[in-house]
Amino acid sequence: MSPHAHNIVTIIGLIIGDLLTKYYVIAYAFLMFTDSWFRLMSRTLYVCLLVLTFFGILNLLTKDSIVLTMMGNTFGEKIASLDRMRVVALFNYPFDYGYMCVMSLLITIYNQKRKLLTNNAILISYICSGIGIVICGCRTIFVLAGICLLLYYMINYSVFKALRAISICVIMGIGAYFMIPSVKDKVDTTLTAFTFEETEEDSGSSLVGRILQYDTAINYIQEHKIFGRGYRFFQKDLGYDKNGNGMFDLPTEARPLLGLEGAIMKLILENGYFGVICYLLFYIIMIRYSLKLCRYSKLDGSMAAIILTAYLLYGNMTGELSSSIITFILSGIFLKKSDICRIEYLKRCRNLEEHQSSNGSLQIA
Repeated sequence: MSPHAHNIVTIIGLIIGDLLTKYYVIAYAFLMFTDSWFRLMSRTLYVCLLVLTFFGILNLLTKDSIVLTMMGNTFGEKIASLDRMRVVALFNYPFDYGYMCVMSLLITIYNQKRKLLTNNAILISYICSGIGIVICGCRTIFVLAGICLLLYYMINYSVFKALRAISICVIMGIGAYFMIPSVKDKVDTTLTAFTFEETEEDSGSSLVGRILQYDTAINYIQEHKIFGRGYRFFQKDLGYDKNGNGMFDLPTEARPLLGLEGAIMKLILENGYFGVICYLLFYIIMIRYSLKLCRYSKLDGSMAAIILTAYLLYGNMTGELSSSIITFILSGIFLKKSDICRIEYLKRCRNLEEHQSSNGSLQIA
């Protein structure tokens, strides 16, 4: 539907960007998975988490990202001037750093349950993941971590055990809120995202800001509701960042869109309601399939479902940014691990039926 997708170069770029290096990554991970590969990946992620935490703390102390500064990116200077400090560590955005720490938290829980790392490595992983979630300075990440833990306990434990674990966390959280000033500030800042109040710093990220963004996107497709305004309409036709000024290069009436901070928001504008329906169907089917596999391996199936849910929420709270690859690799791995358990279960059932059948024949004879 877009005049910017009617040449072979753009079409190839779209296929590579949206399929081969994004959604198809689930298939790659599913086909390539082996147990030895996962053990190696767990150890590699542990080392990467240590390096990431080192640069995160360094970023926090110096109020600058050494790596970004060396690459000529001025974002480090911008985060240093903000009242609400945000840490990017080795990423372009603090959201990505926080998201990777949420994924690391989930992998650490899994490694602990499967005993894939030593107790010391598990403890250090928990500490490093927690540090990243806190110091990245993003309310989205704080909420996302809480939702992931809540889903994990609800799926993997009985109602009584889940309520007990949640109650303990709530009591500890309330105590930390009243006793630790930094925790109180973090919670208060997070709660402002669910109000209709908006500060200059948090413009667009509060509830009223999000409503305005979606309203603006819907207004732009009044005559193109089914398929939207087409591929790259935001960058090419509206002119986002065409002169390097971000949203300020947009027409005044389009500036509430900011940077299209939500996957569904972008789909509404460029792919219409058809694109939104396809997008939601994909994740509903994948999450439903993951939950069905919980019958054969509750831990593996739940991890796939939680990671996909986290990505769906993250992508619509702040945008997908650089989170796609790690999400779909992990999703593919846990889906494969669950599927292996399913195949083994079916084999055991067949063997049992054959054994019972042969015993029955012998008795008749």
